[in-house]
Amino acid sequence: TEFMIKGTGGALYGWLTLDDEGRAFEYTTDRDGDVHVEEVAVEKVKPTCGDGREHHDHDHGNHQSSAARDAGALAADDGAYTGQDLRGLQSQPGAPSVLLLDIDVYFRSKAEDDSVVHFDKQHFYDTWQTVAGGFSAFNLNVVTDHAVYEQTPVRNRGKACFVNEEGVSKAWYHSFGANRCGSVNYRQKTGYGQGRIALHEVAHQFGLLHDGAAAQAYADGSAAHKWVPVMGNVWSGDKWGEDALYQWSKGEYNGATQQQDDLQQIAQYVAR
Repeated sequence: TEFMIKGTGGALYGWLTLDDEGRAFEYTTDRDGDVHVEEVAVEKVKPTCGDGREHHDHDHGNHQSSAARDAGALAADDGAYTGQDLRGLQSQPGAPSVLLLDIDVYFRSKAEDDSVVHFDKQHFYDTWQTVAGGFSAFNLNVVTDHAVYEQTPVRNRGKACFVNEEGVSKAWYHSFGANRCGSVNYRQKTGYGQGRIALHEVAHQFGLLHDGAAAQAYADGSAAHKWVPVMGNVWSGDKWGEDALYQWSKGEYNGATQQQDDLQQIAQYVAR
């Protein structure tokens, strides 16, 4: 059983899942302040996202630099790693809201976990830049410093934990502002690709839904415009290289399965 509950003086939100039974219950508050409990599909509160075709292979040896592997794909501001402390990164120091990228797995030794894959430092720097760039329109400090996260009030913070797994990443809807950590598979081949997965998963914590198209759960975007929604298929733009554009969406493309305004939804949690 897993659960989350959070609230203010006038409203409460939460959910509880019975994983062995495949059941979930959602707690909401109406305009009169009454709390309602409704059984819902597990996916309504806890989406599980397939990470696509770009999983890391099982070669645990030396790895080419992520900058070379990206072959021109641009991260948040295409900055090179120049020796910064990867555990002390901050995108907007002093911002009232904080998102922690928990990257402890990157520093785990082979003695601690024989299956751990070690990437070069540019790889994670690209990941952090991609997430920071995705939220740059908001007053949100994307950090790797646990102390900054702990000093921030719970209602103003969120966390994504990078895990040594393959196959899926997980998040919980509306879990920003609660002590709940979404998991992100950290084995993507490039830092830019890893960043896109992290950005997609963290967005679920702000309540963002998947952008589908027709019968597709994840929209591939527009080939004519080389454009992909962040909450769609984050790998479909690889074929366009550095020309691919990933953006927040409001269902403004043909065949959209929903018209949620991503920017407006995120702004319910953090100021612009």
